[in-house]
Formats: sequence, C-alpha cells, structure tokens
Amino acid sequence: MEELKVNASVDELKQIVVPKEGDDQLYDGYPLDELQLNKLKELLGYTFEPDFNKNYYVLECHGIYNL
Repeated sequence: MEELKVNASVDELKQIVVPKEGDDQLYDGYPLDELQLNKLKELLGYTFEPDFNKNYYVLECHGIYNL
C-alpha cells in the first residue's frame, strides 16, 4: 500500500467525487475510477501511471488539521 498526500480543498475534491449523503467534508472513503484519478493527478501535478489491473485507488481522509 502506498499513500500520496493530497493538498487540495474540499471544494476542489468535490469537482472530482460526489459526496455521499451526510458527508459534505468527504470523510468517507471514495473509490476512484480512471477518469477521477486522472483529474486528481492533474490537480496535484502527479505524473505516475496508474495500474488498475494491480491496484485500486481510494480518496480517504486521515486527518484535518488547522495550521
């Protein structure tokens, strides 16, 4: 398992995934399809090539911090 840090606002992420009912802050996990993952990669400037035959990709919230 590999994690990539996502530094984006909730509003930006809502342009990629549709929030589940009652989850306006995207705390739940959101499996990403190829189109969604490509949009996220573009937003974050990542250049890796996904392999959907070996991996699945999920947007997850691990913590929200006010700095």
